[in-house]
Amino acid sequence: AFVAALALASFAPIVFFEALYLVEGLVLLALLAALLLAVAASRRTVLALVSGVCLGIAVLGRGSNLALLPVLAVWPWFDRDAPHRSAFRRLLLCVLGCLATIAPLAARNLSLARRPVLLTANVGFNLYVGNGPQANGIFVRVPGLDLQQDPLTLRYVQRQVHHPVTASEASAYWLGRTRAFVRANPGRTVRLFWWKVLLFWNRLSIPQVEGFEAMAPGTPLAHAPFWRSFAFLPLALTGTLLTGVSLLRRRTTVGR
Repeated sequence: AFVAALALASFAPIVFFEALYLVEGLVLLALLAALLLAVAASRRTVLALVSGVCLGIAVLGRGSNLALLPVLAVWPWFDRDAPHRSAFRRLLLCVLGCLATIAPLAARNLSLARRPVLLTANVGFNLYVGNGPQANGIFVRVPGLDLQQDPLTLRYVQRQVHHPVTASEASAYWLGRTRAFVRANPGRTVRLFWWKVLLFWNRLSIPQVEGFEAMAPGTPLAHAPFWRSFAFLPLALTGTLLTGVSLLRRRTTVGR
């Protein structure tokens, strides 16, 4: 156990993505709470409202979690333990809880951007990185763009359109480029999508805009004592198997 802990602490991708894991831990907790409360709402309808709030928190951490809202909304009609007459009420409370949680952010975005921006102004750029000409299933650098100095790509877009732009206008610019490329290359887009599905378990890249391969080569994480192989994983699985065998032997001995 000590050796496994030491190996995990020196596993370069985990050290690199540590700050992201802090957010993802909260997001996962909120998602689990939303699902649990959605099921428990069959006994107390007000829990559907709290479920929506928890989902809203998860959406604030990762916008793609909004795709779970329709699932929670229709769940009451598949819940055999709850009367159907309360299904619509639970649906409404869940949706209201979620929207009420993300509404302040949407209102603030509207006041600053002067145009509707539901969650983030990085949607366009994220789509371009994942589906543009350089996309290969993991994070890639866009030629001529320095995200350290220009994290919202405002300077880059201004050079392309020759006038100042806001964050939402920069997002719209990347959306336009992405749509044009996808329309011109539909077959490549479909193949890339299925390649991303296979790469979902890639240990060196998180499915958003962070990639260990692209970011870490020039850092100390590229050298010893840090490493990037899952060579210890078979040892961990073997230990788990042996533990199970030991428990079974103990139960057999006690039974005798």
